[in-house]
Amino acid sequence: MESHKVKMFLLSDALIGASEGYGAIIDKDSVFDEVGLPIIPGKRIKGILRSEAKLLNTYKPIKLSNNNTTDDPVELLFGKPGNTNIKNESVYVSNFCVDEYDANKVFLRKEIKQGRISRSEVISYFTALRTTTRINEDGIAAETSLRTIRVLKRGFHFVGELAFDNQYVSVFKDILSLTRRIGSMRNRGLGQISCSLIDSNKHDLESLNGNEK
Repeated sequence: MESHKVKMFLLSDALIGASEGYGAIIDKDSVFDEVGLPIIPGKRIKGILRSEAKLLNTYKPIKLSNNNTTDDPVELLFGKPGNTNIKNESVYVSNFCVDEYDANKVFLRKEIKQGRISRSEVISYFTALRTTTRINEDGIAAETSLRTIRVLKRGFHFVGELAFDNQYVSVFKDILSLTRRIGSMRNRGLGQISCSLIDSNKHDLESLNGNEK
């Protein structure tokens, strides 16, 4: 498999990753490493790509040159749902991290150790708190429905890798072109993204699904 970098730009705030909350204040949280840098888990991205691949295959059947059978091309690419044997998959998806992740992590680890900054301050730089509630039919907020979520703020770039055979480049370009939202509460305006697939020579193959704003 050949590794291809993917750049993801958050066009809106996004809630991606952790389903659990943080302490008694935050009901749903994002995912952060030990120094507070946000991480988008590869398994979350892979799930979205699988869903978009299914949609693509419905309206524009995916043709794989090595598939001479009636097997589902989506399963040939991503494996069967629930199957943890990666040998049966044709794509690997890494975690997605902010630009210059390794260098920033080394720097922040040192700053935190020396007490010049805290992990919570790093998290605050990348995030915002939002509150949500459920409204009854009478227009009144439902009791005990108030929730606080911590979202990743719009405007940040994330970089990750997709590894797949080069014969699938056009297929994944099509899949990524459909991947316009990611994460929880996508139907409430969160998680709008724009992606670019980068080839092995570090060139943008195509600006895919929206303009960075």
